[in-house]
Amino acid sequence: MLVESLIIGVVTGYLRGGRIHRISKLNLKAYYLLFIAVIIELTLNYVLIGHNDLILQSHSLLAVVIQYLLIFVFIGLNLDKPYTWLIGIGILLNFIVITANFGAMPVSAQILDLATPSKKMILLGEGKFYTYKLVESGVRLWFLGDIIRISFPLRQFISIGDIFLSVGVFMLIQKSMLEPKT
Repeated sequence: MLVESLIIGVVTGYLRGGRIHRISKLNLKAYYLLFIAVIIELTLNYVLIGHNDLILQSHSLLAVVIQYLLIFVFIGLNLDKPYTWLIGIGILLNFIVITANFGAMPVSAQILDLATPSKKMILLGEGKFYTYKLVESGVRLWFLGDIIRISFPLRQFISIGDIFLSVGVFMLIQKSMLEPKT
């Protein structure tokens, strides 16, 4: 959902007469923290896929906490930028539900009907895709999970946190692209 909001934000900003080069004037502090967080996310998904190792699973929560701490530091350093508070709310909501479920984001069981069969979807259905878990009995704060179905631009499920995050990113791009020349 984040990639879509970036693309839609830039296209909309351009159609509204904005200029993409103005985004660079945001001067985001410590943006490298986001890259580290993404590397942790990708590594976590790669390492945990299909492994039944309890040690790996227990370390996944620690990795998620570190990942989100990096993102929170980035947000905190950039709160002077427009709409970063909105992005921060979305990230906080996702963090809360993921940590409440020991490192896994709850997702609607209907996702299994949407997606083409893949190794990830098979493992999710078997309860072995440890960064996600199907919403079922015992899942904490499921209403903050990926339970909102959207069909555009891609068929997927998103969370309330994803909505705040995406709207914040979209608005930040709009504001920066449409800023008058200085």
